[in-house]
Amino acid sequence: RSTQKQGGTVSVDFTEPASLGLNLTVDANNDGVMILSIKQGSQAANHPELRPKMILQEVGGKSLRGMSLDQVTSVISEHQERPLRVVFSAGMMRVQLPLLFRFWELASQSR
Repeated sequence: RSTQKQGGTVSVDFTEPASLGLNLTVDANNDGVMILSIKQGSQAANHPELRPKMILQEVGGKSLRGMSLDQVTSVISEHQERPLRVVFSAGMMRVQLPLLFRFWELASQSR
């Protein structure tokens, strides 16, 4: 159950043969597949750094870039071996930060 944070990504090693405990959906910004929710009592629930809206980047070393929800689900299902490393990115935070700076810039100009 190790977790590593690096440059805006979070890597999680799932060690149990059971379900990961992630409910997934397609990101509205077309960034890929994201966490919709985390099932209580699941492996994912044991990793407090995981949260809704995080984007799945890799599963078992395989990039998920450009994959549909069905394709991502298949990649996860095909990896029965454990530990299974899954890499996530912050998702929405990448979009919100530039908007926050733009808002601050506009607010500063109106003074």
